[in-house]
Amino acid sequence: MKNTIKRIFYAGFILVLCLCLNPLGCKKKPPKPGEEYGWVEGNVKDVIDSTSIIGAEILAGSPPDTAFITKTDSTGYYKFPDFPGAREVTAKANGYESQTKTVVIIVDKTTRLDFFLNRK
Repeated sequence: MKNTIKRIFYAGFILVLCLCLNPLGCKKKPPKPGEEYGWVEGNVKDVIDSTSIIGAEILAGSPPDTAFITKTDSTGYYKFPDFPGAREVTAKANGYESQTKTVVIIVDKTTRLDFFLNRK
């Protein structure tokens, strides 16, 4: 019985993996009328000593339209793929004042948006 469950689990895992690796299986959704997509990436750092802020939260759009949320990795880096239009982007982290910037997307290009946060 255990071997049967393991086989079903592995078969399902392989099926999902194949679908996502297949270019036809994971299509990019088309933009809404008037929206075109690009990418936004950057770093979040301390304004005083330029150290990377790990786990900073990056929010794109203002509530209730906060459609994109991510966190910085172990190097303070973040990236939003398939980012539509122009939006306000806010970086916030524990012990720091939040910072908001506006970004305008260039279609099929990566826009760099770095944040330098002040300590509270």
